[in-house]
Amino acid sequence: SATSLSPRPSFDISRRSSVLGAAAVGSASALRGLPPAVADSTTVFKDDFTGVQFAYPSDWLFESKTLDFSRTPVPIVANKDKVSTNAFLSTTSIRGDFGSLGSFGNPADVLVTLLPPPGTPGVTSEVVGSKSTGSTYEFDYILRFENGVNRHLRTAVGLTHASNGSDFLVTLTAQALESDYSASSAQIDAILKSLKL
Repeated sequence: SATSLSPRPSFDISRRSSVLGAAAVGSASALRGLPPAVADSTTVFKDDFTGVQFAYPSDWLFESKTLDFSRTPVPIVANKDKVSTNAFLSTTSIRGDFGSLGSFGNPADVLVTLLPPPGTPGVTSEVVGSKSTGSTYEFDYILRFENGVNRHLRTAVGLTHASNGSDFLVTLTAQALESDYSASSAQIDAILKSLKL
């Protein structure tokens, strides 16, 4: 099935829990067997203006929120049983002379924009991995908070061109509490792999 920015049941995800470190990927030591299979049934979200789309499990919640870092609605999907396991898509208008991801630098240059700066009180980060797939830069990282609530995030960054000629930087971030990541990693991986620019 397809999803647009129509209202759905609401859930509460604070800005801090949904976007810290994301502007805008498992942990073998925590693995207690194979992660559950990704749901057979998926829903595709497609932004009609930019054409960007991604798929998510059909039993997840969908909400469109205008967050303080964005003037446009941000589609957010969340596991109905653990809304702390979620994903969101951010599109940011860019100048036309940024014709490729390389215009923003290499993956390491982009990664530093996702992480809290060194010395940020109450949070540190650990980079698990990063790669360039050609059309996207992909990042796997953990944010460790002083209060002990650690988040494992995966982010894909790419560019798209809207039908009206506008250019956009696209950021798809999926995340879970670090303690839940091994159980959620297959779904998170499937969400990131489904991104179409």
